[in-house]
Amino acid sequence: MRANAANAAEGLFSAAKTDGITLLGVSCYRPYSYQEEVYTAKVKKDGKTEADKYVAEPGSSEHQSGLAMDLLSTEYTDLDDGFAKTKAYEWLKQNCAKYGFIIRYPKEKISITKYDFEPWHIRYVGTAAAQDIMQKGLTLEEYLGITD
Repeated sequence: MRANAANAAEGLFSAAKTDGITLLGVSCYRPYSYQEEVYTAKVKKDGKTEADKYVAEPGSSEHQSGLAMDLLSTEYTDLDDGFAKTKAYEWLKQNCAKYGFIIRYPKEKISITKYDFEPWHIRYVGTAAAQDIMQKGLTLEEYLGITD
């Protein structure tokens, strides 16, 4: 991850630990070649339409920016929306903005983000922007004014 996002993630993980939540970083920075492997495998397994709901095409993944992370917790270790039913996710919703992160793909905003709900995917945007986005229930697209 980029240094500012990595430092913020350390603070996030430490605060969670203090509150009895053990977060697990599952996937952070991905080079183009790895994103290509992930995307191609998903297309092969589920078809392009289904793959495009969850996996960005190589060159357009937030993971390639060094600002995004997929995380889970010791409470739940599957990358699916079951994570949304955990104490860790509730903690994350309440606290991630304090460290500059947003939950990037909220369930109620699929039509805006064009990605299905991913409770495990967070994105570093800086503390001020994160607090504004999370408090107002916005997506990054809405915050930046780039919705269609």
